[in-house]
Amino acid sequence: MKDKKALLGNWQGFLLFFDTVLANCLLSFTEIDYLKK
Repeated sequence: MKDKKALLGNWQGFLLFFDTVLANCLLSFTEIDYLKK
């Protein structure tokens, strides 16, 4: 059970990290789009 909880914690951390990266990518794309106009 302890291992399962640790795995879940890592998964949540990974999702949070992935979310941040995705948000940064979207922001970069929006900025590039904005600069092109």
